[in-house]
Amino acid sequence: MEIRKRLRQFNDLRCSVRNPQTISLGGPNFDIDFSLLGPDLETLQ
Repeated sequence: MEIRKRLRQFNDLRCSVRNPQTISLGGPNFDIDFSLLGPDLETLQ
């Protein structure tokens, strides 16, 4: 809830917070993971 509250200040971003998977499907496990997606990579950078 605290992370969701802090992310509300970024109106132009779509943010989601979810629990990490409890079953590993072979990928690495991270407590925090960010994915920056969009059509303009220079703007994302």
